[in-house]
Amino acid sequence: MTENKRNYGIDLLRIVSMQMIVMLHVLGAGGILGHVPYGTPNYYAAWGLENLILCAVNCYALISGYVGIYSTFKLKNIVALWFQVEFYSLGIALLLYFLCPGVFGVGDILKSGLPVLFERYWYFSAYFLMFFFMPFMQRFVLGVSKETVVKFLAIVFVLLSILPTLVDSDVFYTMNGYSALWLIVMYILGAAIRHHGLLQNRRVRFYAVVFGGAIACNWIVKFGLAYLSVRLTGGENAHTNVLLEYTSPTIIAASVMLLILFSRINLGKVALALVKFLSPLAFGVYLIHMQPMLWTLFGEAPFAYLVEIPLYKAAPWFVAIVVSVYLACSLLEWIRRLLFKLLHVSALEIWISEKAYSLWNSLLARL
Repeated sequence: MTENKRNYGIDLLRIVSMQMIVMLHVLGAGGILGHVPYGTPNYYAAWGLENLILCAVNCYALISGYVGIYSTFKLKNIVALWFQVEFYSLGIALLLYFLCPGVFGVGDILKSGLPVLFERYWYFSAYFLMFFFMPFMQRFVLGVSKETVVKFLAIVFVLLSILPTLVDSDVFYTMNGYSALWLIVMYILGAAIRHHGLLQNRRVRFYAVVFGGAIACNWIVKFGLAYLSVRLTGGENAHTNVLLEYTSPTIIAASVMLLILFSRINLGKVALALVKFLSPLAFGVYLIHMQPMLWTLFGEAPFAYLVEIPLYKAAPWFVAIVVSVYLACSLLEWIRRLLFKLLHVSALEIWISEKAYSLWNSLLARL
């Protein structure tokens, strides 16, 4: 399979995954999961949703490999991404520094101006490192047989997923998926699914059943262990979340099933136009709503109040928050892209990448 035809079902998954990531942040960083009382309807709804959507980050990483396997390595791509990150990281930092005097200091500006070194966005820091390994990962996936790739992925799956899950410990320091190492694994897996056609010969029902089974397994383990923990110790312990890691076998399975399911979706004209518009804006949604200084301004657990109201009232509020955040961030990202186009920022990105290439080649020639 060598055709580099764009699959807009994958673009749709990029949008859906980012919407789920916003949900994850509202649940987690927003304080809902940390404050919801055990055994209440809100508890089962919040943790049930967490189980359902936790595969979103893996999906986003899988897309990188699925889409990028036939792409030409261009330094301009990471330069352009860096400009985008700087625009929001440093731009929002400067804005808040002047609008909220005394709340933030010069140190916050410095850290925001160096987002990779200070890991302002963990995903971008991990992706930045992974980016420079992409040509080598492409050569590996394209250059070896399907059997070799399957053996490699099987070894990785056992070492980085099965074993850590069995002992509920980050044995090989993947940071439970919050690392460049894990993004590299997901990139290779996504690339192999496309190039070698892994798991592509099944009917849609198979993928839906496996996805549902993985989520059901998560629910049973989470709620079952939580019940036992409360009965035996009087409270929940961290081991009840043993399957709620990006490296969990069930989360990986759910992620792969969604990737393949969405790759088979055929969009109508209206849906296609909407996907073409929203898909390029997705990463901007992440950069805006996860700017660390915004969360400092909002305070600890800004959405924890939702656990104190009945579920039938909390659910619509939750949906409204997620939709509002996503649409507002998408609008800001659209404006940013328009601004960059008017200022011809792409010309600067090309100039920087060419100078960087020239410097790199010059240094290598001296070795």
